[in-house]
Formats: sequence, C-alpha cells, structure tokens
Amino acid sequence: MLNYTDTHRPALILAEHYSSKMQAPLFTSFIQGKTDLESSKEAVDVINHFWVMTELAIADNEAGRDIQGVTDIEHWMHRLFQKVSGYMIQHGFGELWQESIDKQ
Repeated sequence: MLNYTDTHRPALILAEHYSSKMQAPLFTSFIQGKTDLESSKEAVDVINHFWVMTELAIADNEAGRDIQGVTDIEHWMHRLFQKVSGYMIQHGFGELWQESIDKQ
C-alpha cells in the first residue's frame, strides 16, 4: 500500500481530493493508501486514473487554486508521482507504468 507520513500529508490531501471526484473505487482506495493491487488489470486501471487525476491537478495549479490549504499542487503531485512509480516498480508493474509514461 502507499504510505503517507505526516510530512507528506499534503500529498494525501490531494489524493483524497482528486480521487473523490472520480467514480473509481479501486483507484480511490489505492491512492489513499488503503489497498494493494493484485493484478495487471488493476494496475492499468489505477495508472489510467492517475493520469486523469494529474490532468485535474494541472488545471487547478494553472488556475492558482488552493486545495484544502495545499498551495504547491505541482510539488505534491510530483511526490505522488514518485510514490505511485515506486509502488508500481516494486510490485512488478513497472513495465505497465513506463508504457503509460511513454504515452504521455
């Protein structure tokens, strides 16, 4: 599961905020650090939703929005990117993750 320390609380705030906007229970549970992925199919689903979340965050960042006190959206989304990337690599989904990056 993804782990969030107190230091990374802003990343969790963004994860909760954006995942609540999607109708994707698996993604929501994963990005909030409540579940692990059990298959490549689940990994692809989470990866696809991660990029949707990224687009939402980019729009908010460009508009200068504050998300529940988080003002440096770009920085914290980069931290989320690192968390998800590390998870995917560590759990055998690194190739799927890299393929998704190559498509961006």
